[in-house]
Amino acid sequence: MTALLDPLTDAYLLEMAQHFAALGSAVPRAGPRRWSMPPPLRRGEQLVKVGDACAPDPFLQQLSR
Repeated sequence: MTALLDPLTDAYLLEMAQHFAALGSAVPRAGPRRWSMPPPLRRGEQLVKVGDACAPDPFLQQLSR
């Protein structure tokens, strides 16, 4: 790769970089997710973010012993 780029001037490399940067991407940007989470994942997310109000708190159980 070095042998390929060594003979090129910095100005020419900059010109090539600007050319390809101006082309943009051939792949479209990803949009928002359009799928919903399956119930087990949704339940897991709820447990992590909110907890389970029906489950006893192990910390409080230790204090009451």
